[in-house]
Amino acid sequence: MGYDSGTPETSAVSFQSAGVTVDPTSVAFSYTCNGVTHGPFTYSGSSTPGVGYVYRYTIALPLETRIVYAFQIDTTGFIDAISITWTSTGVGAASLTKSIEQNVNEIQGSIYSWSPGVDDIGVILRARTVTKNGAVVGTFNAYTNPTDIAVMSLINDASSDVQDAIGPEVNVPPSLYSSAEDLASIGAAMMVELGYYPEQVNSGRSPYPQLEKQYDDKLKRLQNAIVSLGGERPTDEAMSPFGAFNSPPVPLDWIYPRF
Repeated sequence: MGYDSGTPETSAVSFQSAGVTVDPTSVAFSYTCNGVTHGPFTYSGSSTPGVGYVYRYTIALPLETRIVYAFQIDTTGFIDAISITWTSTGVGAASLTKSIEQNVNEIQGSIYSWSPGVDDIGVILRARTVTKNGAVVGTFNAYTNPTDIAVMSLINDASSDVQDAIGPEVNVPPSLYSSAEDLASIGAAMMVELGYYPEQVNSGRSPYPQLEKQYDDKLKRLQNAIVSLGGERPTDEAMSPFGAFNSPPVPLDWIYPRF
């Protein structure tokens, strides 16, 4: 598991005794990075997600209601692994420690200057930005399916696909950044639909066909614009977005809560 420096990193955990979820008497969280220890931060009753404090929420599962404690770490300026520790007292007393390494070259928008962000995908797929409680939040986060981290990974893949489609050696000129960004946003949205909602794609209840048409049209316009500025015309193989999705992306596991 890795984290993206500058992006809040969420650690979440539930406590169990004899296989049954329990609610400890007290729960505290601490973390160490760059040689500095932060905390412990003790849960004080909040149920609102935020950075820098422990909050609590529940997930309704078929056989039980899962109690989850979470903490969002501000990773601005972090360059080393983060060592995180959860400690509970009373029922389900435990001390859990884990190390999280920093991701390399997987930070949102870091692959290309024109790469989109998670919010851009949320604008296209607003209906998919639903939390486990049923709230439409307009973007992807730790409580949506897929999560913001998963969408960032798809953005990187979609950005690479756009670059491959226009030519691996071709640099997108600044005047066409917005066009490349729009194209990668649509590509990432298509990956979300195929990877996380394939049954709706197959039954005609997904915007995938409309997204695919937009992608084809925008890709041709971007390729022609690059040629008009002196770039080379891509090969027929490159003209096919994502290889026409001949091999649909495998959905990322959505394991929740994560620690």
